[in-house]
Amino acid sequence: MNQRTNEFLELYDSVQVPLFRYLCALLVEPEDARDVLQETNLALWLNFDQFESGTNFLSWARTIARYRVMQFRRMHRRAPLLLDESLLEKVAGSILDEHPDELARRTKTLSNCLQKLSDVDRELIRLRYIGGVTLEKVAEQLGRTVNGLSQSLRRIRGALRECVEREQGSLGN
Repeated sequence: MNQRTNEFLELYDSVQVPLFRYLCALLVEPEDARDVLQETNLALWLNFDQFESGTNFLSWARTIARYRVMQFRRMHRRAPLLLDESLLEKVAGSILDEHPDELARRTKTLSNCLQKLSDVDRELIRLRYIGGVTLEKVAEQLGRTVNGLSQSLRRIRGALRECVEREQGSLGN
């Protein structure tokens, strides 16, 4: 491998997690973010000759990702955004840029709280939110009603919220 390829691979590896979080903030659905991340990664490689060594690779990658998000939205014509696109961009950027330690702490706290759930509850969360499966499909897979599943998810989210608040409170003491 040549030096430029090694440089790309090192930079590529360093931005995967923050770039995925950025895309999740812009797209909401994790499966959509994964798809756009793959397209972004390909564009990063194909356009790496345009990247200026020594500059901010994550910033450059986010710019490419932002264009991929716009392309994704045009192609999929989903329901209108609840927030203005520029506001979403600003929020996504501020979450990732200004509070990386806070984001890492919250992620760890949430992970700890998820581990405290029962296996059944954890599987519901995994299917619905991590797997990006619609509520209707999860209900169908599990042989439950959408309403019953919705109530279970509301209860689980409440338990997670209480756990996170409790753990964050204990960290402050």
